[in-house]
Amino acid sequence: MTISTKQWQYALFTLFLVPGLSLSTWISRTPNIRDTLQASTSLMGWIIFGLACGSLIGLLTANGLIGRVGTKSVIVMCLFVICIGLMTIGISATFFKSALLVFLSLVFFGLGFGMIEVAINIELHLQPL
Repeated sequence: MTISTKQWQYALFTLFLVPGLSLSTWISRTPNIRDTLQASTSLMGWIIFGLACGSLIGLLTANGLIGRVGTKSVIVMCLFVICIGLMTIGISATFFKSALLVFLSLVFFGLGFGMIEVAINIELHLQPL
C-alpha cells in the first residue's frame, strides 16, 4: 500500500504534534503540581530535571532500539510511553503527592519524548517526499 505525499505530510504533522501537545500539557500544569507537592523552587528544579534525564536517555538509546525493531515500531511504542508517562505524572502528583514519583514519571515521559523525536526524524529521511 502506498500513500500519497499529502497523506505522508499529514501523518508527519500529527506525529510531531502529539509529543508537542503532551509536553505543553505538562508545562502548563507545573505551577499546580508545585503547589500540590508544596515543593520549593529548588525541588521543582530537580523534579523537572527528570524530564531532561529521560530525554537524554531516550536520545542516546533510540538508535539501538530503532536498529532492532524499526522506526515505525519505536514511534508507536513511544506514543504509548508518552501517554502513560503523562498520566503517571498527574496520578503521582494528585493522589500520591510524591515528588520522587513525579520525577520518575517525568523520566519515563522524557524517555518516550526523546526516542520518538529521533525515530520520526529517521523515518522522515527514509521516506521519499
